[in-house]
Amino acid sequence: MRFIVDQTLGGLAKWLRLCGFDTIQKLIRLHDPTSLPAPDANTWILTRQTRLADRYPRQDILVVSADDPEVQLAEVMARFNLAATDFKLLNRCSRCNQPLVAVSKQEVRGRVPEYVYQHQHQFYECPACHQVFWVGSHVAAICRRLQALSPQRPGRESSESPE
Repeated sequence: MRFIVDQTLGGLAKWLRLCGFDTIQKLIRLHDPTSLPAPDANTWILTRQTRLADRYPRQDILVVSADDPEVQLAEVMARFNLAATDFKLLNRCSRCNQPLVAVSKQEVRGRVPEYVYQHQHQFYECPACHQVFWVGSHVAAICRRLQALSPQRPGRESSESPE
């Protein structure tokens, strides 16, 4: 599943990337049909512009109603029946959407805090912006937050594992 997120939904775009979804931000103009991408069965357009969905009645446009990015993510999760266990954390760069690449500990020396270097063993890097990621306490916090946002689905066990 892929998302094209209206430029005003930057917080939601970051959350979707954290969840492992290919998510690009794009300026979508109400009166410019060329700003809308061609329909694609695996791509969804997320916007807050209700008039956009009215003007272009397409199946792939989802109007998000909430202001808060976490509540927006909960809306998307409910709409697509997603749970925290469906996500692949540390899969994409939260800034530029590129797939992350595993890198050796030696490659990140001097690029991460010394405490992190001493206590972490797995690192990932964005090949575009070169930001370094690791499975730290922030990942566990993200997992807990996603779990809290997940709709309850009968018969599914949840996990806080970032893998």
